Amino acid sequence: FFFFLMIRRPPRSTHCISSAASDVYKRQTWGSGRQSLTKLATFICDFTLFTIEVTKNYNKVMWQEDLKKALRIAGTEDKKLVFLLPDTKTKPDFILEDINILLNVGDTFNLWNREDKLEIAYSIASKHPSIAHYTKEQLYDFFIERISTNLHIVLTMSSAGTRLRRSMRMFPSLANCCTIDWFDKWPELSLIHISEPTRPLYISYAVFCLKKKKKKKKTKKKQKK
Repeated sequence: FFFFLMIRRPPRSTHCISSAASDVYKRQTWGSGRQSLTKLATFICDFTLFTIEVTKNYNKVMWQEDLKKALRIAGTEDKKLVFLLPDTKTKPDFILEDINILLNVGDTFNLWNREDKLEIAYSIASKHPSIAHYTKEQLYDFFIERISTNLHIVLTMSSAGTRLRRSMRMFPSLANCCTIDWFDKWPELSLIHISEPTRPLYISYAVFCLKKKKKKKKTKKKQKK
């Protein structure tokens, strides 16, 4: 039963991720398998998975550097990228603020300085000689088009509490520019079925331990005699 419930999810996730210029917004309570199924769908599509590590000292500068890495992979290296952002890693509002703009426009404001744009234009021109005659602005537009095609943002947030409603009000692109995938709670029967295959193992192991103890007692008695 649990297997049939699980097997329904990957096709839906792979369809959303494999579609061009698509982003996914997965919502439900914790422990429903949103991150695991996203990683499985990424593996099935043969895409690159990218995520961030948020610590106590994580600030906006560190976030912008991580975001630049992801955008370079999708835009300059021309790789299909899944940017996985769980709700535990999007607590700072500046993360969702940039994601909101990125979903809507395809770029974020004040992220790239002049040197970064020159580096992007040079790397694209070197990899694509056919468009090397383009201007810097045209090469940067080509870079943004690549990002909108290759980058797939997956947000996994819980519907518990008020944070979800607050985020949807403050950042409307989370609803307007994403495919929303609701994850239901696992039924009790499916959770029981998970534990059933392990029960015979526990019983057989307990019987094996009891037999060993009995053998040890018998050998000790023989030694005393």
